[in-house]
Amino acid sequence: MSSPDSCCYEGVRARAAFGAMPLPPVVTSIMAGALLTLMISAVPWRLAGPAVFTIDGGAAIAAAAKIWLGIFPVSYVTLAGVIGPIAFAVAATVTGLGLLAGHTGWSPGITASNLRMIPSQET
Repeated sequence: MSSPDSCCYEGVRARAAFGAMPLPPVVTSIMAGALLTLMISAVPWRLAGPAVFTIDGGAAIAAAAKIWLGIFPVSYVTLAGVIGPIAFAVAATVTGLGLLAGHTGWSPGITASNLRMIPSQET
């Protein structure tokens, strides 16, 4: 027989997990967009990167939320279908801003030379 406290704890835990669920897709998508901007020089591959990340990132994050955490009562395919476009929107935005800003000044306050900790040799 469960106590009323355990029931309330489960409800609080589910609400906290549901409230924190936007963080993994957003953070991983920002990292994916930044890595696409810094590591890939060919523009067509940079543009294709967010689409690939939509499939891989959406599937991985949905698997973690559904199978590992078990916080959503919907099917895995539905959850991946919701997370995938979120991942695409953020990764495509970061990659697009990186394409507009150029390779060395893609992020406010952080340049590629600072990120790599290599001093610029240009004169």
